[in-house]
Amino acid sequence: MFIIHLAVWERSSIGAVTVWIFFSII
Repeated sequence: MFIIHLAVWERSSIGAVTVWIFFSII
């Protein structure tokens, strides 16, 4: 999970952020 978070922060992509939010809700 941490790797995904880091990837989202580094890329800062809308799609990545959407996936992160989805995982956060779950």
